[in-house]
Amino acid sequence: MPILPVIPHTGPLHRDRPQARSTWIAAGYWILGLWAAALAATTAYLYLVTGGSFDYVEGVALGHQLMSAGGVPLYGLPADQPPYSVPLYGPVFYTIYGLLLDTAAASFTPARALNLLLTLYLCGLALLVARQRLGVSITAASLAVLCWLSLEPAAGFLLQNRPDTLALAFAASGFMAAISGRRYSLPLAVLLLTAAAYTKQTAVVAPLLAAVLVLLGTRRIRDATVLLVATIGVCLLILLLLNGLTDGRYWSAAVLGNLNGFSPGSALVAWQKAGQQPLFWLALAVMLTNLRANGTRQA
Repeated sequence: MPILPVIPHTGPLHRDRPQARSTWIAAGYWILGLWAAALAATTAYLYLVTGGSFDYVEGVALGHQLMSAGGVPLYGLPADQPPYSVPLYGPVFYTIYGLLLDTAAASFTPARALNLLLTLYLCGLALLVARQRLGVSITAASLAVLCWLSLEPAAGFLLQNRPDTLALAFAASGFMAAISGRRYSLPLAVLLLTAAAYTKQTAVVAPLLAAVLVLLGTRRIRDATVLLVATIGVCLLILLLLNGLTDGRYWSAAVLGNLNGFSPGSALVAWQKAGQQPLFWLALAVMLTNLRANGTRQA
């Protein structure tokens, strides 16, 4: 029998290690957040103050927006007649962005400014989904959004005079409306998803399937069926109408003109570009450290 009672060791060795780890994680969060915010702000500033095009698609899209603003039919002209170009995107894109243009002094600034506002809106939706639907902390959700925005390929496409940002805004709003369960949410979701399809043709696919899966997962089978059938039906009806009004040229421009073969190498190039960003590796390190800390804490 020991003379003195056994006292558990509660010294700094056990107390300070978790505290030090939390301090390093917090410091990593701050570094990551400030770095990502600086890169995102710099990219947005450069796109807004630069007058020229960053990609030839911007110039072609601007020409078609001017045609739309001037009342010239976009899809009714053969490709072998002036302006000798094919409008690859949907009429919603050209109509909305054409209304922003000063036809006497057209520039990329109005479209890029609108895309910046839509990008901020998409960030807000992403934070809302991460916080309310996935239960992610506001800090982690904000860092995820900032890291995404800080990558030049993502920010570049979002801010350029392209249909991607508007199509994503329509599609994401349609997804949120579909899963909300509120009154008249399904008709609104169908309208928004259809608008996404006729802004950029492929933008409707992933949000529609995601919304259907969420509805099926919550056993709202009737709502999932209505959403899927109604969205596809309305999109096909508009396609037939536009194709008839343009003597089949809408199909040739918006569908056949966008057929691209899939290349596994393109996905590899995207990962290589991400791997060249130091911020990508810093974000990965902070995430892994945080996961390890959470696992240790639960154990």
